[in-house]
Amino acid sequence: MGLTDTSTAPQGNATFQPPLPTPGSALASTILFFIAALKGGDLRSWLGEMNTNQLEGMHQGQLLAQLGDDFNQLARLASEPQPSGWQIMLIPLANGDRLEQIRLFYRGRQGHDETSGESPSRFVVEAELAAFGLVQLDGLLGTHRFDLQVRSNTAFTPAMQGHIREIFVSALEIGGLQGNVQFEAGSQVSLDPFHDTAKEPGHASGLIV
Repeated sequence: MGLTDTSTAPQGNATFQPPLPTPGSALASTILFFIAALKGGDLRSWLGEMNTNQLEGMHQGQLLAQLGDDFNQLARLASEPQPSGWQIMLIPLANGDRLEQIRLFYRGRQGHDETSGESPSRFVVEAELAAFGLVQLDGLLGTHRFDLQVRSNTAFTPAMQGHIREIFVSALEIGGLQGNVQFEAGSQVSLDPFHDTAKEPGHASGLIV
């Protein structure tokens, strides 16, 4: 049983649904809401009073306690740096009748970028997509610059790459940043944040990992 397990639904009652992130226009906001609750270590703030009261009214104290244990484990994982220096957040994603997982790896400012003169932060977002397999967004974010490498097992079509570029350029304009986005496709996604010996993504001549 866990936040990413369908067995969290109370037996005999299909109306209870944890407020899991779902694909769509509200995906970013629901992910940010989950992350904020996770950082605060507060299950009730994520479930909301209605869901919490519903579980308590259904005498589902055991389920609520199990959800709390799972949530606290995710919160501890998110707060404890790994030996590699990376931290990880596991974010449940409700995709239709499937429960999937987004993995967010991040680490603070390390090293020094000779081009920008600053020490950027790095993050990697991973998700398994039915059409493309494992997809990674490897980002390097500084005060004035944001570079992104998009990796996937199966190549995105030119039209999809163009759409992603449009979103990326809009994000740069909103943030007043400069940056590049590059795409890499292959049978295996190469970066493993927990065993990362590659150089940080750079932007002197695009993104190189």
